[in-house]
Amino acid sequence: MSVLFVCASPRGRQSSSTWLSEYVEAALPPGIQAGRVLLPEVGLDEGMPDDDPRWLELLDRIRAAHVVVWVLPSYTFGVPSALRLLFDRLLSRTTPADFAGRGAAALLASARYQDDRVLERLRLVSEQLGLGWLGDASVDGNPVKGFEHPDEAVRQARRIARDIARSIRDGQVPPPRSLPLDRSVLAPGPARAVPFAAARADLPEAPGIVPAASARPPILVLAGTSPQVDAAVQETIDHVRAAATQPVEVLDLSGVRLQPCTGCYTCNTDTAGRCPLPDALHAVRGRMARAGAVVMVSRAGAAMPDLALRRLAERMWGDCHRPPFQGIPGAVAVIRGGPVADRVLDDLSLFLSLVGCPVVAAWTDAPADPSSRRLAVAHEVRRLELAMSEGIPEPARYGVASSRLAFRDLALRWSFYLRADYRYHRVHGLLKDRPRWPQFLLRLLARSRRAFRGMMSGGRRHAARRHAARIQALQAGAKGNVP
Repeated sequence: MSVLFVCASPRGRQSSSTWLSEYVEAALPPGIQAGRVLLPEVGLDEGMPDDDPRWLELLDRIRAAHVVVWVLPSYTFGVPSALRLLFDRLLSRTTPADFAGRGAAALLASARYQDDRVLERLRLVSEQLGLGWLGDASVDGNPVKGFEHPDEAVRQARRIARDIARSIRDGQVPPPRSLPLDRSVLAPGPARAVPFAAARADLPEAPGIVPAASARPPILVLAGTSPQVDAAVQETIDHVRAAATQPVEVLDLSGVRLQPCTGCYTCNTDTAGRCPLPDALHAVRGRMARAGAVVMVSRAGAAMPDLALRRLAERMWGDCHRPPFQGIPGAVAVIRGGPVADRVLDDLSLFLSLVGCPVVAAWTDAPADPSSRRLAVAHEVRRLELAMSEGIPEPARYGVASSRLAFRDLALRWSFYLRADYRYHRVHGLLKDRPRWPQFLLRLLARSRRAFRGMMSGGRRHAARRHAARIQALQAGAKGNVP
């Protein structure tokens, strides 16, 4: 096999990112073999043993490919958790020698907002694995229309296909742009203290929880790695407890069951804007809503937040449209991050800010001296408690305002209308400068679930027909625009 497309979208073959990979495959010259792996069908999870046949087959296919193409959507400005887990396993179970002379590329279908953030991380991980970076393509994709600009998707697919074919023909890949990083940073080890199968799907009421109206609401620490398996995480939590005058509650997210996002888009299309999957997500959201402040503690595996925090972010995508935690200050801490700590701090800060928690404090464990680390944490905790007590207004940092506008603008720019956002649009006057027909359509879709489902299914059928026609044209060697 020469080219392997690793498709990470939970929507599988119905995803616009998977469609883009099919365009690339159709544009490859004859003689180049291509295969495809749908990660949701593999069923990769933290509890899968190393001798599981599914994992061994996937690893063999990745090692055998001359070019690996990561195919994905962008969920809350990050990779899907299935791909994040795959990177964890590859970084901890392979060496750069396993991929010497091999190449990698990426195909991203999203709203095309902050795509560079995701693509830069994919390039870094690929080069640390030992793969030469051949390039990437980013297209404007959505679950109804497929692509906002189909001709651009076809052009980008042809470009990536040419780059892949040239690499295979010449037997060369570009040299890495990033310096080699310590694998102990990129693959810091297990995050769970309990087996995956034993993770809780519900959360009992914690004794430290007090109502938000109380004079002493707690500081909620969300740990992506269990303090029981990493002493550095436990040290950070101890420093927070020692410096805080407010009660501190710790929630180990690695010990609760958070399912991966299924790409159902119910959080957009349901008026409540909530994820329908039955697990611990709603209990976690409840604790965040009752907290006086939220602190996220993560390691930097694969130069990304911990898997549990990444999964929490993708499942709370609907909350980024309608931030529910307004006025609750936030803080982020990255442990064992080394040279990639700032990247993870930025990811977590953007997520917290999008759901309504302005980030007023951030720190790493970079100081080598334990007393210096303790003082650094104490300084940031004082800033956090000051924001809790005085309600210090924070500016909309990390592009938060523009990110929210980009989310809401999808309702009017695409034929994918967000029923749950209709009330927000109306109350805040976001429709007053729009033509009358979007206002009428949003009103209709907000009141009629049948009309909304009909529009969604009709759009998907039309997009599927056009997709099949483009595949045939590319396979026939059509030149120029393929509508």
